[in-house]
Amino acid sequence: MTTGYSDVVVAIPTYNNEDTIGGTFELLLQQIHQPDRVVFCDKSADDTVAVIESYAADADFDVDVIRQRGDGVADAYNQILSYVEGEYDLFVTLQSDLKIDTDWLAGHVEIHRNHPEIGIVNGDSKGQEPTDREVTANERPYYMGRNFSTKPGVLERIDGWDPNFLRGEDWDMRIRLSGAETRSYCRTAIGYEWQTDDPYISLSKSKRRPTSLTFLSKYGLWYLWFHPSHVVADALSVGGLFSCVATVLSLPVPPLALLFFVMFVGFVAIYWGSHVALRGGVDGNYFVGPVRKQLLNGIAVLYAAKRIAVERPEWNMSGFDKENVPRYKF
Repeated sequence: MTTGYSDVVVAIPTYNNEDTIGGTFELLLQQIHQPDRVVFCDKSADDTVAVIESYAADADFDVDVIRQRGDGVADAYNQILSYVEGEYDLFVTLQSDLKIDTDWLAGHVEIHRNHPEIGIVNGDSKGQEPTDREVTANERPYYMGRNFSTKPGVLERIDGWDPNFLRGEDWDMRIRLSGAETRSYCRTAIGYEWQTDDPYISLSKSKRRPTSLTFLSKYGLWYLWFHPSHVVADALSVGGLFSCVATVLSLPVPPLALLFFVMFVGFVAIYWGSHVALRGGVDGNYFVGPVRKQLLNGIAVLYAAKRIAVERPEWNMSGFDKENVPRYKF
C-alpha cells in the first residue's frame, strides 16, 4: 500500500506500566500499517523499560526509550517531539493503557492522505457516538490527546504542549489548537477502549488536576467568560470541602456546627443536582460519586494553588487567539 508517509512516529509516555505495556506493544506489532519508529518516554520505577526492551527485539520498527526529566503526559510528549527533531511525516500519540484495533494506524495514515487540509486526526473512545468527518472545535472529539496524529508544523506552530499541566493538558491544547485555527478530523473506528478499569476521579488524580484556578492563572478573566461552569463547579467544591471541615471542627459549639452543616448541605445539593443533570454520575454512581468528586475537586484546588504559588509557571501561550476560540457546547 502506497501511503505517501515514509516516516510515521508513534509517541508513547509510560509510568509504572509493567502490567500493561506488553499489551500495548503487542497491539503495535499487530498493526496492518506498521510504524517506522516508536519512541517511549519513561519515568517508571518498576520494570516497564525491561518489558519494552524484551518486546523490541521482535519488532520490525525502530524502538527508542528516553528517560523523562519532568512530570506529566504533556512534558513526556514535548520530550518526544524534541527528540525526533521534526524528522517525521506523521506524529501519532498513544497512551499505554489503551486498546486499539489492528487498523488503527492505517486509519490515521489514510485520513491524512485523503484530507491534506486536515491538521490533526483523532480516534475517540469507542463508547462515544460513531463519527467519521471533520469536526469543529466546539465538538467533543476535536482533540483526543491520548490518540491523535498530526503532520509536521502543527505542533511546532504552538510550541507543543504546556508542561505546567500535570493533568488537563488536553483541555489546554484544545484551546490553543482552536485558537490557531487547526482543522480536525475524527473517526471513532480508529478509537480506543481501556485496557483496565480506572476510576474517573481519585485522590492521586486530584492532586495533579489543574482545576479552573490553573486556567484562570494562565488565561486570566477570559477563562471565566469562556467556561464559567468550570469556575462555578470548583467554587462549589471548595465551599463544600471547607464547610465539611468546619462542621467537624466546630462540633464542640453545636449552633456553629449546625450553621456550617447547613452550608455544607447547600453546597453539596447544588453541586450534586447540577452535576447529575448536566453530566450524569461518576464511575457509574449517581449518588455518592458526584459528592466524592466534589470533595476531591476541592482538594485539587488547594494543590493547584500551591503549585501556582511555589512554581510560578511560565505559561505556553503559543497559538492562543481568543477571537478564534469558540464557546464550547459541552
